[in-house]
Formats: sequence, C-alpha cells, structure tokens
Amino acid sequence: MLIQDNIKRSNSVRVSDLIPVSSREIGVYNLTFTLRNKENTNIYSTFSSTFTISSSNEIFISSKTLSEDYDNPTSVAINGSLFISFIAYLQNYSIFNYKIKANNEIISEGIGEFTKQTEIILSLVDKDWIIENITTPIILEVSGGGLTTEKTYYIKAILSD
Repeated sequence: MLIQDNIKRSNSVRVSDLIPVSSREIGVYNLTFTLRNKENTNIYSTFSSTFTISSSNEIFISSKTLSEDYDNPTSVAINGSLFISFIAYLQNYSIFNYKIKANNEIISEGIGEFTKQTEIILSLVDKDWIIENITTPIILEVSGGGLTTEKTYYIKAILSD
C-alpha cells in the first residue's frame, strides 16, 4: 500500500487495508512503516507501531519474552533468573490479578494494569520446579472484570557459562 503525502503531515490507515477481514483475529499486531522521499528514495524514515484488536468479553494476554511453542521453548540459565513480561487486555477494566504457576505450584502472584506492561523477575536458583534440559510449562493466569484466562508458555533451563 502506498500513502502519498505532499502537504499533510499525518495520515490514517484502515485496519481493513492492512489485515483482511477473513484473517483478522484478536491479538496484538506489530507494524513497520517506511516513508520515502518521492524525488530521492534514498531519503527515508522507518518507524514501528503496535495496535490491538480486542474483544470486550475476554481477556487477551500477549508476551514477547516467552514462547508458546513446546518444541521451541524460551531458554533460560538454570543458575539465573526468568524474566516474564506480558500485557493483558480487557476493555473497560483497569486492574487485574495474576498468578504464575509451574508444576501446580504458584511461583509468583500480584496485581497489574490492563494495557500496561507487567514485568516479573524470578530467580531460578535452587528451585525444584525447574530441571536442567527439561522443557517446563509455565502457566500465566489473569483474572479481572469477573473473567479468568490462562496461557501456557514453555521454558527450558540450560547451564550457562
């Protein structure tokens, strides 16, 4: 899609122009735009943005630091820490409670704000719920607005130097 802007300095793009209705799903979408000078294409600027398509009747969780793929887990140092970063979305609500579980044990819990990044650092040193070279499911449970949802992520502890 080409957007020409000779005078104005702001433009808008319809979501339907970016993502066809048939493939539009609830989620977080990352966009990267490159604007080029019309006379000299070597002059350009690139910027990124994200937007969310959400539904008011369910909680959506997004994480860029954890893997949902059992066959491709997030690698962590067994003698280090696990960094968990996520954003939870639910329209018309601001606060949620979360629990993080491993092997049916609550390893962290707290309060977060919908649409804001929640970051947790958990030490892995001497924890019995994680074993070197074994893929471990980590369950993130988010509750708010009378709703609860869970998302499973996978980590694999490796020995670091």
